Amino acid sequence: MLANDERVRHFLSAQDVPALWTIMKVRLGFAVVSILTVFSGMCGDSVVWDDRPAQIDKWSSEWYPLGNGELGCMIDGGAKTLRVQFNVDSFWTGDKNVSSDVSDESAGANYRKMGAYQAFGELTVELPFEGVVTDYRRQLDLATAVYGDRFSVDGRRITRSAFVLPRKNTYSPDAAIVLKIKCDKPVAADKLPKLVLAGTHGEAVQDKGGEASFSGRLPNGLAYAARATLCGGDDGWIVWLQAKTSFDSRRGDLGLGGACPTFGRTRPEEWLGEMLEHKRAH
Repeated sequence: MLANDERVRHFLSAQDVPALWTIMKVRLGFAVVSILTVFSGMCGDSVVWDDRPAQIDKWSSEWYPLGNGELGCMIDGGAKTLRVQFNVDSFWTGDKNVSSDVSDESAGANYRKMGAYQAFGELTVELPFEGVVTDYRRQLDLATAVYGDRFSVDGRRITRSAFVLPRKNTYSPDAAIVLKIKCDKPVAADKLPKLVLAGTHGEAVQDKGGEASFSGRLPNGLAYAARATLCGGDDGWIVWLQAKTSFDSRRGDLGLGGACPTFGRTRPEEWLGEMLEHKRAH
């Protein structure tokens, strides 16, 4: 069982990972990151922080962004209920567009439907605590591209951190949004965070208890899939979220009409190994 895996416990007890990946600025439309980066440089401080979670309806101004240029997300910092809205840069309804002409069908073979960028989905992580939340703080470190928050609830101190791994790394074939949740006191084995995964195109979600997933296909034939997985021990948990499409940037293949993407093997030691590899590289 993953809950008894000593490697999981080692990961959960580790210090936050320094110097991970830079925050994406353009490819997923998170222009707010550029503004925050400039502002933090002027102030000589790379950390943006707040003493309350973001308001749900203020996604563009209060949620904190993370990404690796391909897979990105926005995090609201909700204490007992954390929301993560995620996107993939190739989640698009268009077709081939050689000439980039989107206004004149007389362009003939070079004319294709341009399409529009789509929102991929949202993951909600509901913690198994019911008390009043106190001593809350959330932050985004622009220098390390790591999100973090901490608060007290039900007599426990909770700390969380999140970052984004690139795809095709040494230990895993797929990119992932990784969330680490640590509790300073043991939690009963039957009290686990609840993962609620939802797509934006009416997809049917498969919920296997500790793992949720969905897949689908856009009208242009682009196939896509997302998966969220939970594991951990009595002092915390790891949540990892993956999403991708049938688009293949290496071969220039739009993947329209292609097979639904699948995910490679995912185990906690892969993420730990990737972080160690990153430390050696920096």
